[in-house]
Amino acid sequence: MGRQPRQRPVSCHFCRVRKLRCSRDFPCSNCTSRGVQCQSQDPPRLTGTGTATTTAPVSRPVAKRGDPPPTDREAEILNRLEKLEALLALRTNQTGSNPPAASIASSSACSSDDVPRTRTQTRSSEPSHALPANVQNLTADALWLERTCLGPKPSDSVLVDQILFRVCPIRSIAQPSSYLFQNSSVPSGLLSLEPTRCIWFPQRHETKMLIHKYTSVITYMHHVVHNPSVYKLVDEVYDTLERGEEPQLCQVFLMLALCTNVTYGWTVKDNDMTPLFSDSSESNNQSSGWLKAAFDVFDTAQRRSEVGLELAQGLIILSFVLLNLEGISSRARNCIFQAITICRELGVHRLDHPHQQPSTPITQFSNLKAEVARRVWWYLVITDTMMARFPGPHEGTCAINPQYMNIRKPLNINDEDLVEGKEMVGRPLTESTTMSYFMQRMKIGNVIRDFTERVSLSSPNQQGDPYDMVLGIDAAMERFIDELPPFMKLNAMDVQQLPPDDVQRQPNIVIHRHIMKTFIYGQRCKLHLPYLARGAVEPAYAQSRRACLDSARMVIQAETQMEEEDTMFKATRLRLCLALHSVFIASIVLLLDFCLGVDADEKEQRRQDLAEAWNILETAKEHSRPTARIQDLLRQVMKKHKVSLPVVKAKERHHPRPVGKNLPPTPNSSTAIMSTGTTPSDVGVSSSQELNDLGFNMDLDGMDWESLLWGLEAPILVRSTPALASRAASTHAISNPTLANIEKRWEGMPLQEQAELWMALRDRMQSNWTELTLQEKKAAYWIAFGPHGPRAEDPPGTNARVAWGIFIGIAASVGLFGLVRLAAKPAPYTMTQEYQEETNEFLKNQKSDPFTGITSPGYAGKGMVQSPPKGN
Repeated sequence: MGRQPRQRPVSCHFCRVRKLRCSRDFPCSNCTSRGVQCQSQDPPRLTGTGTATTTAPVSRPVAKRGDPPPTDREAEILNRLEKLEALLALRTNQTGSNPPAASIASSSACSSDDVPRTRTQTRSSEPSHALPANVQNLTADALWLERTCLGPKPSDSVLVDQILFRVCPIRSIAQPSSYLFQNSSVPSGLLSLEPTRCIWFPQRHETKMLIHKYTSVITYMHHVVHNPSVYKLVDEVYDTLERGEEPQLCQVFLMLALCTNVTYGWTVKDNDMTPLFSDSSESNNQSSGWLKAAFDVFDTAQRRSEVGLELAQGLIILSFVLLNLEGISSRARNCIFQAITICRELGVHRLDHPHQQPSTPITQFSNLKAEVARRVWWYLVITDTMMARFPGPHEGTCAINPQYMNIRKPLNINDEDLVEGKEMVGRPLTESTTMSYFMQRMKIGNVIRDFTERVSLSSPNQQGDPYDMVLGIDAAMERFIDELPPFMKLNAMDVQQLPPDDVQRQPNIVIHRHIMKTFIYGQRCKLHLPYLARGAVEPAYAQSRRACLDSARMVIQAETQMEEEDTMFKATRLRLCLALHSVFIASIVLLLDFCLGVDADEKEQRRQDLAEAWNILETAKEHSRPTARIQDLLRQVMKKHKVSLPVVKAKERHHPRPVGKNLPPTPNSSTAIMSTGTTPSDVGVSSSQELNDLGFNMDLDGMDWESLLWGLEAPILVRSTPALASRAASTHAISNPTLANIEKRWEGMPLQEQAELWMALRDRMQSNWTELTLQEKKAAYWIAFGPHGPRAEDPPGTNARVAWGIFIGIAASVGLFGLVRLAAKPAPYTMTQEYQEETNEFLKNQKSDPFTGITSPGYAGKGMVQSPPKGN
């Protein structure tokens, strides 16, 4: 009887039923991945009597007698194939190849926490807790129905209104958003009683002129668009209108937002170069109409549930306009928050997540549009962080948590290098691009976020001295300034030395440099402003006074430097809330320190700095009407503290002072013409809405001037004795006992009493000098120029002690040198003339260095000989 052939097991019951390829290992990979019991034969079936019947064993395929046994290599390949099939089956089960399976994966992916999902997978892989296939399918269907019933259901309802778009010359557009009566569809042909909203567009070439103004000047403040794509968007909108179709509302909204921004910043120089309007005032008046039209289109898009990245871009641009018109108002904040919501709806906040969940619908962007989306999102992140620094209901709170987003930072790259289908490679931060200011804005945003988190609302009672925190934030700002790229730190003198065609004199670099300087130094002024006055009398706060004054001068320096540049941004910058806010804060700092000035030269320098700031505000009045209100408020404060007011002639403008590499020097006194007049400004403001044109908490009528200018009353607010308080409130002469024998008592007086006495004398000297008593004059002269402090005379015998010290030092040096020489070892045997001559002979025999050395033709040197003969 022959040998019985070896039989291989057939597929299990589950794989035969589902028509799957079985690994023929029990339990097989398919059953293990699905959590079902693996059976090598059919399970028993119940008959009508309740008894179980078993299926007869299925005959297994018989291997042929002549087949050779598998080799080790084949066995390894089969083993790897089985593992690959098992892994593929596991992936197929997790991702789901049909709606029920996808529902299971989706239900497990809805949770942001990975721990519960891991537990579920662990439980499903245990054979003892395996669920039958029908139970799994029913569960998947139930979860799919639950997700479907709660999903979005956009529909055309009564909320959707019709909107029309028309084109006409821009000068003919009185109201960009209006209503028209269309022909009714009824046979009578009567006009319908319900009007239809109509949005009027400029002509194509006029819109492109406005877009050119935006892409060449304004976009550097908030570069959230791709300039070449904006021109394509305009062409797509107008091409759609010419075909008689309705354009996409998202694209229309972005185009109207750009028109709003450009017409708001349109200047006389712009109209001279591109005469789109009769004058610049017509353009500025038209900007409010474009703003209303843009919000009308946005409202229609919201009603139609249209969502696109262009909506977020347009809201950012409109928020910039509203910040200039109203400050951080509720409308400006809502634009930012709505843009954040739209980006989250599109999934921009998790654009670069490595494992996108099936249950999360993520908009698929092209590589180019994904890079633009990163710009949009990070602009919103930093803007949200910066708004938390300003007073209001949003103070101290942020709407975006960096821990709940996964998106890379945008590249430092020019728009011309962003081409669809090509590799996008960012440039180093030291190289200037159209994104340079954007990248630095993100860095300073981290500093501001750190400040906001350290004074969070959850811990109102901060531990430690708050001034230490201010110094810490100031140190972070100084590091940021030091790490700025070189092209952003150039001063006027360095720029003038560059050739006209140098890359660092390009308009985009000039704009980036100006915006960064005014913003960072304006914020630094605001940080130290509460401690400026205390720094004049208390040494502990002297650093705040220096930082505040230096930053104020840098703001004025940046403005005078911009006056020398030949760029369109020069005329537009003072319509921006950023520039006005920084110049205004700098003026407050200079005015406050002028009232606190101690030294006469220092006071005169502060007067000249204040005059330059006044000239800048006078220039800004031509472009921004609320500047007149600022000057009126400053006049009132100056009049209260008897500060003479600067006068700027109508046809005269101050000549910008030369600025060196360091802090600006004292300007020429001819540039600071001061007057004693105190007449308020005769330039009125038409409405309270226009007064809010400053932005960034520039509610001028509601501003807490007592808090902002508290330092002007510093001599009263600083901790002092009752006698000092009465002295600050009056101008009576200081009593003789207080000034008696001041020369001997001054050195022993506490610093607080020294400061109080000097402030009292300073107040007396600000009045008529003839009213000062002899004791007051002597005390003032002695305190200012007397031999005390750094001017104190040396005690007797100081010169002799200095001479003896020098002599002793020289003698000690000579003695130390001698001791070192005595302890030195003898010269080595190689440092003799005989040894070095033998070295020369050896080198000649070896023919070393035949070109310039000892074996070269005509060599007349000593070779290696440099020591005296042995024994000398």
